Amino acid sequence: MNMWTIFASKENVAMYRVMVIVHLAITIPVRWLAAETHNLGHHRWLPRSMGRVVDVLEAACAKIVDGNVDILDEKFMMNLFSVFRLEMVEFDEFLTFKFEKQKRKDAGKSSEKMLLFAKLQDELFHPKLDTNKETDKYARQFGVVFMKAMLQELQDPLKVTSKYLSSLDGKLLHENTSLAEHEALFGKKAVNDDAERTHGAGSRQIQTYTCVNLGKGFGVGHAKIQGDFSREKDGFLYC
Repeated sequence: MNMWTIFASKENVAMYRVMVIVHLAITIPVRWLAAETHNLGHHRWLPRSMGRVVDVLEAACAKIVDGNVDILDEKFMMNLFSVFRLEMVEFDEFLTFKFEKQKRKDAGKSSEKMLLFAKLQDELFHPKLDTNKETDKYARQFGVVFMKAMLQELQDPLKVTSKYLSSLDGKLLHENTSLAEHEALFGKKAVNDDAERTHGAGSRQIQTYTCVNLGKGFGVGHAKIQGDFSREKDGFLYC
């Protein structure tokens, strides 16, 4: 069996279709909420509020696994986090822009900009190509498999995520957070970007200059991030 046969099979195309649906319906909204948490304090949204997002996700997974709905239900999938759109106008504006207004160039020959996300969403849920139409059966099956795996991941007691779930009365649950903790967390980030970016900068140096010393490679990353060699910083000039 050659690679073309494998990658062009209905089962494989169905798997890609499910993965892209998950990216559009879950990954993009959740990443925005996590990344923007520190800017949403005026909505009383804080890092522990992400537990509400996990609750919504858990409930959605359960519905698909139980057969009450399937992953090809566009109205269900694309409105998983609609409650947060009603609470935070910034979130609503982001998703509206992303899926209804943002234009990008097609990867094909055309240089014309188009609503690629809207076009992609339409093809995922209302396929025009026969190749995609033929995958409905498998996509529904893979959707159940995927959501079952996600449920297991979310509820795994060895993972911190489980401590945010209402169904498990997690100790990091939004409702189990004291007023003092709430107040202390407003304006704080829900992601560890500041810590990870130093690793990313160091990795880039090592990958680009393969013979560079490990310590010096990460040192360059630290220097860039901290602005150690900026021409002006805090009123002082640096060489």
